[in-house]
Amino acid sequence: MSGEDHLVMMIGGLHIEMAAFKTFGCWLEDSEWTSVLVNAQVTSPGTDDSFLKASPVTTTRRTHQVTTCTLNRQLSNAYCQYKDVLRYYEVILELKIGTI
Repeated sequence: MSGEDHLVMMIGGLHIEMAAFKTFGCWLEDSEWTSVLVNAQVTSPGTDDSFLKASPVTTTRRTHQVTTCTLNRQLSNAYCQYKDVLRYYEVILELKIGTI
């Protein structure tokens, strides 16, 4: 039971991660995400587009982590502002972070 018709190819975790980052890069391509990274001095203007292609995997991973933490922080700040402007008789909506 061997031969070309019985060959199974499996990709490893690194290749799966690279494929995911390339997909994220396609989604973010026209969003000015790289410009925000340059303006925030997370990266330099020469390397910002490489994160869309996930060519340096470790740096791309860290950049996405910084982006996620920043968005989480912004969400928490917006929720705190939302709670501050509620009147005493209004119901406070619960913030669920990390649920999809």
